[in-house]
Amino acid sequence: MRDLFCIRCFVNKIKNLETLANGSMVILAIVAAAVLIRAEFFPASSQKHALRAGDRLAVENVDWRTHRATLVLALQVGCRFCSESAPFYSKVAAALEQSDVHVVAVFPQTTELALKYLGRLRVPIGDVREQLLSTMNVFGTPTIILVDRNGRIVRTWIGKLNEEGEAEVISTALALRQG
Repeated sequence: MRDLFCIRCFVNKIKNLETLANGSMVILAIVAAAVLIRAEFFPASSQKHALRAGDRLAVENVDWRTHRATLVLALQVGCRFCSESAPFYSKVAAALEQSDVHVVAVFPQTTELALKYLGRLRVPIGDVREQLLSTMNVFGTPTIILVDRNGRIVRTWIGKLNEEGEAEVISTALALRQG
């Protein structure tokens, strides 16, 4: 009888260890999933390199001093939201054409490819540059950056904008022109 009791104790201990091991595996799986989800949806690069007002913007061969302000459109050929925003970019170009706010489009693709893309979309922007967007700390398109005559960021807008956001871009650029 005593031997039977010891065997039951041993079996109970093994069941407890098995339950503990299973629980540990579940916890480990949850932690691993959380780490992977965080890395996928909240990459550190987007948090580290955020464009902030007052920072200098690095766009190659742009002399910021030649205009009161510059509106930089960071775009990408084939970007769905860039294409959907094309009528807005045309409106921006027209609204700022007679002002001292310069509009420049920056693409990671060649200037030739970017000009063809803008032509297909009927966006009349004459100053088109080729530059890796990551060198400007831009990690998503479209991104619109308003820059003052000292090359410092005044305001940024990221993603496809609604009508209020579009109106804000134009009014903010025109207000800076007057300032």
